[in-house]
Amino acid sequence: MECPSCNFQNTPGMKTCLRCCTRLDFSDVQVEPPRASGVAAVRAVRRAQDVVDIGVRNVASRMTLPRMGSGSSPFRGATSAELWASLIPGGGQLVRGERRLGRGLLLAWLAFIVLAAASLGTDLQWLFNLGIMGTHSLAINLLLRRELANMGLRQRAAWGIVIYVSIVVCVYVPAAWILTGLFQVRQIDGFTPTRQMQPGDVLLISGRWLTPERWKRGDLVYFRHSGFNFGHAWGSAGYAVDRILAGPGESVMFVDGVPQVKGVDLPGEMWPLRPMRPGFNTALHAGTDEVIVLPSLARMVTGGNGEMGTIMSTIGRVDTGHVYGKVLYRLRPLSRFGSIE
Repeated sequence: MECPSCNFQNTPGMKTCLRCCTRLDFSDVQVEPPRASGVAAVRAVRRAQDVVDIGVRNVASRMTLPRMGSGSSPFRGATSAELWASLIPGGGQLVRGERRLGRGLLLAWLAFIVLAAASLGTDLQWLFNLGIMGTHSLAINLLLRRELANMGLRQRAAWGIVIYVSIVVCVYVPAAWILTGLFQVRQIDGFTPTRQMQPGDVLLISGRWLTPERWKRGDLVYFRHSGFNFGHAWGSAGYAVDRILAGPGESVMFVDGVPQVKGVDLPGEMWPLRPMRPGFNTALHAGTDEVIVLPSLARMVTGGNGEMGTIMSTIGRVDTGHVYGKVLYRLRPLSRFGSIE
């Protein structure tokens, strides 16, 4: 420390100058440099991270299963940052610095997602869905491999099951619930083929959050119709796709197979996907919670047009709760991808 009187450089900690015995003044001495406030902020953030890390570890350490020997938790082997990053497979490895392993797991997970999307509506979709969840479970097990290696075979198997079920319940079930609220994918089978629709077509349908408050004429919808059995005329209940002919509280009349509203023919884009037979005459009225939509493609055994009118009066009035969404696009086959006319 420099003396203000004789400029002698004293040893730090001296109260008086060794040369002139002048009392040294400490009032102007800065204990912390100007950047100390920033350093203190960084230290505060790090302390907060440590608190979170310790809290997560303490919670994870209590995640024990009955009769699992020592009752130790494999989650002790990962930091909170690694565990949070593991919401995306490979993220925990990337945070830990295992870049090659993390990137490999992430790419495998993304590949299964692409394959699942490409196989929507087919039996292979479930196989690729299992691959998505299995890769995620594998990533977390590899993140905890050091702790799991110290456990017995039964403990490792039990924790593997716990990790897999936890991922499915906490990540993929909520994700599926959100996605189906936006869109649904349905494969349509068991009906008479037409120019617009073929058995096996995979359709993209609006989810519950995108469903309109009120259905209108001409909407192409996915719905469930009831069955009927009138002796020699019968048809089974099932799911179908067709156009709405009348909304809640509205009416439609068929005259010689042509749908009319107040004596005016409906435009062709509002007709059922398969036109009714010539000579088909009937009037249909929807209740306040019903729509008129005829399952024109459904396979059924019927007699004449008079009998058909009775049948359609029974199954053509569909509760709005059984209309599950509006058909947006045809996804498969790819050669016919696009909207349905």
